[in-house]
Amino acid sequence: MSINNIPEKLMENVETKLRKHVEYKKKKLHFYASAAILILAIMLPISVFAYSKYYNNIPFKQEIDLARQNNNVSKINKSFKYKNVEFTIKDIMADETGIEVIYNVSNPKYYIDGLSFKDANNKNFYIFGYSLPDSSDNSDKKEKAFFLFIDSKEALKYVQKNPITINIDKISYKNTEYNNKILAKISSFINPKNDSFKVNWNLKTQITMQNVKNIPINKEYSLNIGTLKLKSLKEGILKTILEYDFTPLEGNIPEMRPLFSVRLDNNYTDNINEEERPDYRSSGYVHGEEFKSIYYKNVKEIGIRLVGASVNYWYNKEYEISKDKLPMQFDFNGEKFKITSMTQKDNSTEYNVEYNKTNRIYERIGIIPVRFSNTDNYGSESHYKNEKVQFKDQASRNTIYNALIKKSPNLNSIYNNAGYSGMGVNNAVVSENFTFKGRSVPNKFKIESASRSFLYDTDEIIIKNNSN
Repeated sequence: MSINNIPEKLMENVETKLRKHVEYKKKKLHFYASAAILILAIMLPISVFAYSKYYNNIPFKQEIDLARQNNNVSKINKSFKYKNVEFTIKDIMADETGIEVIYNVSNPKYYIDGLSFKDANNKNFYIFGYSLPDSSDNSDKKEKAFFLFIDSKEALKYVQKNPITINIDKISYKNTEYNNKILAKISSFINPKNDSFKVNWNLKTQITMQNVKNIPINKEYSLNIGTLKLKSLKEGILKTILEYDFTPLEGNIPEMRPLFSVRLDNNYTDNINEEERPDYRSSGYVHGEEFKSIYYKNVKEIGIRLVGASVNYWYNKEYEISKDKLPMQFDFNGEKFKITSMTQKDNSTEYNVEYNKTNRIYERIGIIPVRFSNTDNYGSESHYKNEKVQFKDQASRNTIYNALIKKSPNLNSIYNNAGYSGMGVNNAVVSENFTFKGRSVPNKFKIESASRSFLYDTDEIIIKNNSN
């Protein structure tokens, strides 16, 4: 399976939205693709796109260094060449939470962008992951990595006991001029601008899988958005994973991310930053929240406290709009906003949207136009501004926050690391500017998504850790 340089979560959601549109309206592929990407940019926390500023091209670098010091890596040192560019697979570090392959490349603008794992009968394992090239424009970092997930028990069992073949089928050259723009990075899903080259390199090796300690939790929360069940805590060599199931109360919740404050003895740790982590997830609502590895730490007691959740909703609600009647005010599920202007240019229409700063429900709403001409050349971009606001339940939020900050002193950094920067307390989008490319001006727009955060004051789960 190919590995893309865009985080798995983003790709999965983009593909889901595109399939729904493309299947029925193939003539509008470019418009709907652009619209789906814009809506995801609106719906997801800004940290989802933080990989554009990701300067550490080795995920879990500290853990890798510790594993090397403790001889817990598989040494490979196998080289391949594409023209005058040499790739050397150096080390592999693995456990059931993931596999990280470290390699050197003689030209730092190149990186491995596609591979698969095969068994002795040349059967592909359905292993997925991603390779993230270093994003600093003048980088001279030649050491890189790709990270893989083993998402089936069959594949995990085979890799633990048998040699496998790693097939590298694509390498890419980073086009820094194009990739300077964040929306260009996202839209490259449709029109890739990086130069890619097919190769057929095979490496047969036996991977040493390190042990993972699995601690059952079995704690269930009945929340206002659904049922959250904490399943287990996995202590791996690369990271610590808190596994959970989530069953939503409403069918229009495609994604929910819980936030936890984790205490290691007397020290607190946050969820791994979005830009640091390859997203760990399985099918449906089976997820895992990631934390720094404690594999080499002498931690006697672990405390886990649920402190919040960020929820993304899908909608399909249309509104009529007339340029002659602007500014126009709208009501979306009790959330009031207005479109103040529509400015038509040669090949685009610019919309300015303002949201109330009081009685807020959502932190951000995803808007796209409808009824474009089939002949238009579609594309879109958005700019927004966050400010302090008053939510409808602000008094309750403040009460919960004031109680939580005493129990979880790292509460603010949890939200900052998750990318919310105070969202869930008193911060939200207050204005937004959309530019939609196309010669025709739509007479309708559609709300397809909205994001909302919640704070929860829960008791701490205490785990006595006997792994050290």
